Amino acid sequence: MRTISLFILTIVILSSCNKKQLPNFENIDYSRFGNDEVLYSLKIYDDGKTNIYKYNLRKERKSFYTVTLDKIELDSISSLSKLILNAKFDTLNEFGCDQCLSYCLIINSKNHKFKTSYFGQLFAEKNMHLLDRFAVQMDKIAAKSIETVDSTFVFESLSGIIITPRPPDQPNLIDKFIPKN
Repeated sequence: MRTISLFILTIVILSSCNKKQLPNFENIDYSRFGNDEVLYSLKIYDDGKTNIYKYNLRKERKSFYTVTLDKIELDSISSLSKLILNAKFDTLNEFGCDQCLSYCLIINSKNHKFKTSYFGQLFAEKNMHLLDRFAVQMDKIAAKSIETVDSTFVFESLSGIIITPRPPDQPNLIDKFIPKN
């Protein structure tokens, strides 16, 4: 009897240790624009599926990709998004800069929707280190070499992206790279 109880207890302990940890988000919607004239958007789902949209302003080329993140990447993004949610950033974070980066981050969880926008230089503000780390991680995902797919994706964060005002004698470039529904 004691052996059976010990066996059952061992199985219970081992099975509880192997529970799959789910991300703390349903999806993450992220759009970025920098001085390199490449706009990209990522939508990451809790199962690791990621839709990527890239637009090169110089070449006027749009690309649509889809990848599945591995467990290590997904766990890292989940941990970082949890820290960001707990940090309670402002809706708009704007700082003066020479070579500016702007992005919009939306984290949808079961309990609420978190949204923040950033305009400034990467690593310029000490209190923004979590958002900077997140932006670097998204850059790495967007830079992956992946196959193009024939599809379009809808990114809510793309409509919230901050772009510096254009000079009066230049055309409005934002209309060129925002996908039409």
